[in-house]
Amino acid sequence: MHPCKIIDISPRGMKIYTESHIANITKYANELLQFEIHFILDVTKIKAVGHVRWSKPYGTGSYFGLFFRDQPEIEELIISEMKRRRRKEVFANRYIDFKSL
Repeated sequence: MHPCKIIDISPRGMKIYTESHIANITKYANELLQFEIHFILDVTKIKAVGHVRWSKPYGTGSYFGLFFRDQPEIEELIISEMKRRRRKEVFANRYIDFKSL
């Protein structure tokens, strides 16, 4: 297990950044690499396999572009979690706006 930060996410993939020592795997061809990613967007733990599309060294770590190939259940779960999270954010902002009146 290596910690990483999700920089961007969509139902079919994500961009991550890690400072873990896995950054030295960039010597292998991207199409040979895949990561098993565990993350939570709102409340549900999501486990997906991301195929590396590209990698780029940056600072003391690396960025990786991952593609979730042939995982429709993961796509649906990401969409529903993103919607749930967004609804909570909108509701929280409405509550704050209402309190300030």
